[in-house]
Amino acid sequence: MKSSKLSVIGLGIPLLAAVLVLTVAAVSRPRQDPKKLEQAFQRVCSDCHEPERIFESKRTRGDWESIVEKMIEKGATGTDQDFELVLQYLLSQAGMVNVNQATPQDIALVLGLTPKEADSVVAFRKQNGNYKNFDALTKVPDVDAAKLQQHKDAVIF
Repeated sequence: MKSSKLSVIGLGIPLLAAVLVLTVAAVSRPRQDPKKLEQAFQRVCSDCHEPERIFESKRTRGDWESIVEKMIEKGATGTDQDFELVLQYLLSQAGMVNVNQATPQDIALVLGLTPKEADSVVAFRKQNGNYKNFDALTKVPDVDAAKLQQHKDAVIF
């Protein structure tokens, strides 16, 4: 089934609810092949947008979800899976993540961590309280501090 504006409205599902369904599906899915994410992005977005324009600034999951919602409203077409993959691609390339609130899946996706490393970030947060700053984040055991440093500009508290 297509996730275009017409099919979402035709089903009687509010657009925001459809985006939330995609968000839940994205969080519960295993890590996708980066090539597959990029292909979905090219297929769905490249007819209307230059990648440079899209990636001018980093955005949170909520911000990217809102943009995908607007794309659908303006007639972007694709399957539910296409839009889910596009969202994951946007987060992996130009995402921001609040490490004091995010799921391990979003932390891994945005910061380029393995699922095990992202789980460590969340477990450490639960055990020790919120991170106060980037230095505190780099002290999480079993997390590659060099990876964190590469994505420092994507971390918010």
